Amino acid sequence: MAAGTYRYLFADLVTNATLCELPLKGVTFESRLNEVGSLTGHISISDPQVAKLQPWTQTPGGRTALYVDRGGRIVWGGIVVTRRYTQAGAAGGGLRPGLEFGASEFAWYFSKRIITADAVFSAAEQMTIPTSLINTAQAVRNGNIGVNVPSFPASGVTRTQTWHGYERKPVLQAIQDMAQLDRGFDWQIQVDYGAGGAGAGIPGKQLALGYPRLGNPFTTSGWMFEFPGNIVDYSWSEDSSLQAVTAYIQGSGTGTLMVASSNSVTGLLDAGYPQLDQVFQAKDQTDPSLIAARAVATAKAYSSPVILLTLMVRADLDPVLGSYAVGDDANIRITSPQWPAVAPSVGYDVFWRIIGIRVQPQDDGAPERVWLTLGAIPS
Repeated sequence: MAAGTYRYLFADLVTNATLCELPLKGVTFESRLNEVGSLTGHISISDPQVAKLQPWTQTPGGRTALYVDRGGRIVWGGIVVTRRYTQAGAAGGGLRPGLEFGASEFAWYFSKRIITADAVFSAAEQMTIPTSLINTAQAVRNGNIGVNVPSFPASGVTRTQTWHGYERKPVLQAIQDMAQLDRGFDWQIQVDYGAGGAGAGIPGKQLALGYPRLGNPFTTSGWMFEFPGNIVDYSWSEDSSLQAVTAYIQGSGTGTLMVASSNSVTGLLDAGYPQLDQVFQAKDQTDPSLIAARAVATAKAYSSPVILLTLMVRADLDPVLGSYAVGDDANIRITSPQWPAVAPSVGYDVFWRIIGIRVQPQDDGAPERVWLTLGAIPS
């Protein structure tokens, strides 16, 4: 199968039994590090070959898994969340009557699972907390969607945290909160054939946790993207609206009984910045040590303007799509009016981390397009 050939496989979310394969069009899918990526696409039901597959009855939202196969490798997996059938306008041609799909990566499922009984962790190794939460969520009737949860090396970081059942905290939010603490971890639910012991030729899914990070440093990855070169286009945006010299975190409670902390990056003042304050809320946090850890992490994260560097890259030039993954570091080299070359060097030559990959497969003659969202490499 050619590397750029795509297949869209639908399966039962609980049993993982294959339901159908549909020729989706207009597809865009994205994977995000420590977040939930999404997919959109549509299909024409006026095609008799498609209609006999019964795409409406075979793909109910909330209980159908969707896997994207590119050249024999699963490159995206998630759950059908939204569908929209359109009947009107069929006489006008195009893709109607048709069916539009919206899907979210498998981590979305755990936003629909609630911590209903007290979850108490006292000086617990932090890597055991998300594994415990997911195992507990999957231990109830029809709660197991097949996310394999392996054991992970200890990070050496311990956390004390209690989520009370009456708080009705979503499992996904609890994991995200822990990951965002100072000295936290990266997480992702990864998919591929055979992943998590699914068996040869069977799409599988597995939790991945990394401390201090997931992905490969540049010394291992060697990924390089250049403009001009394998970068087709790029955009650079900066946002200082949340920039802070001092970050204040407000936890549970009110008034003088509020659990709160702050942290300052005084190096900004030394560099000539004015004092900038920003308040962040964490009202479900009761432990002072976690509030303090969040203050440190938040101050680091917002000490500089939020810079969003997005690259449009060629899928068929080295490094080809599928060789790199979210979490990997890459060397970005740019020569442009923004970054003019100063001989003998290029204008811009900096290492970034890939935190998002968005793909538009080749469709009706349009080229396959890939966008990379880049973020700072964790220190």
